[in-house]
Amino acid sequence: MKLWMDLRDRLTGLDLWLEQSTLLLAVRRGFTLIIPFLLIGSFALIVTSLPVPAYQRLMITVFGLQAVRRPEPHAPAAYALLPRWRRRRLQ
Repeated sequence: MKLWMDLRDRLTGLDLWLEQSTLLLAVRRGFTLIIPFLLIGSFALIVTSLPVPAYQRLMITVFGLQAVRRPEPHAPAAYALLPRWRRRRLQ
């Protein structure tokens, strides 16, 4: 039982120290302030890339082809450039 009380006291002290840390407070506030922008962006991606063919045709008709794009995976392009980057780095 003493071990648990000692552990609780240490964790409480750590909690108080973390709560008073200016850097962690700034990071927490920054994450809190960015939440609305993340939600707006998520809903925008859902609206523009809903995988229903009829909906995609409607979006292309209303907004044009340039406005409606499906997210493209960029990993293959990054992997294709990797050997070039390694060659340049070795030279």
